[in-house]
Amino acid sequence: MENFICINGNRVELTDQQIKELGFSLNPFLVSFMELVRSGKVREQYNVRDVIKIDDYELKIIGFNHDKDINNTDAPTVTVIGTKLLPYHRMHGGACEKGWVDTELRKYLNGEVYNSLPSELKQYICEVKKATHNYKGDIYDTVDKLFIPSESELFGSAIYAGYEDGERYEAFATRKDRILVDSKGSSDWYWNRSFYGGYSTYAAYVGNNGHANYFHVDNSYVRAPLCFTLA
Repeated sequence: MENFICINGNRVELTDQQIKELGFSLNPFLVSFMELVRSGKVREQYNVRDVIKIDDYELKIIGFNHDKDINNTDAPTVTVIGTKLLPYHRMHGGACEKGWVDTELRKYLNGEVYNSLPSELKQYICEVKKATHNYKGDIYDTVDKLFIPSESELFGSAIYAGYEDGERYEAFATRKDRILVDSKGSSDWYWNRSFYGGYSTYAAYVGNNGHANYFHVDNSYVRAPLCFTLA
């Protein structure tokens, strides 16, 4: 994309940073979409499972007002999940006593992955609080910008997890709704943040057919979804 303004009939090239400093958006769709979100009118034009595109990211809407911005709990929100899974990444290198809260995957999502997102998108991603049980039943709260759904948020109940952590997102009503693909369009496995009840070394995941299962946490051939809340 070329950025320029005309001054006295002369074309002057501008950098992306200069465009931002002048108050112009490089992504007018994102601005207009967020205006709908913040006005509370987004459901007048969008439905659960609709896909929006922001730069190179295709994002499916999985819930309206399902998650709350911890800094403004009255703000309308939209939670989205990437239609393409992130690269393979293990959940953790070994036993994880506290479950999701201390995992390598959580650190990776909120570090490397978050930092790689477009700056215009990041300004609309809010922090949300998620409650998650560990394998023994102790419950921990995490505050993240990027997260992955729990087993109950995907399936409506705990299956391999020992406890339910949150209600099912509206978008995941059927098995097919839970199928996600890699960058080449092939369906693949992906983690959820629930640990297998009774075992600190096993975590739940969604199979390439949309069914529930579990793996050892150091399995390096499971992906993670890109999931966050806009406010």
